[in-house]
Amino acid sequence: MTTGEACLFMREFLSLGDKIDDPAAYTCHSAKSTILSWMAKSNLMDFDSRRLLGHHLSQGVISTLTYSRNGMVRLQHKVHQVLQLIKTGEFDPGLTRVERLRNMVGIIDGPESDMPAGEDEE
Repeated sequence: MTTGEACLFMREFLSLGDKIDDPAAYTCHSAKSTILSWMAKSNLMDFDSRRLLGHHLSQGVISTLTYSRNGMVRLQHKVHQVLQLIKTGEFDPGLTRVERLRNMVGIIDGPESDMPAGEDEE
């Protein structure tokens, strides 16, 4: 799906409800970068796969991707997995890097929670 197609889809979707006065005023400018950012934060997709998902490809690879019509299915499945993790609350792309790292390594409370208020580590 191109950015233009995504915008048309989004605007059609927004026009189905009665909460948006002017669906044409909305763009998809940040949708691609948001998905790529979430994929990077989730650790479910490697760098090369994210480049492919974002269509940041070298000239020699573009025609191969174009003619292998099913080449994006694996990546779309990964995006679906991340969206499901967000929906269930298992993944929050809005967390800070430190909070995401804590979740990745399984730390519930950091060392600062063991210190009495107002005291610093030496």
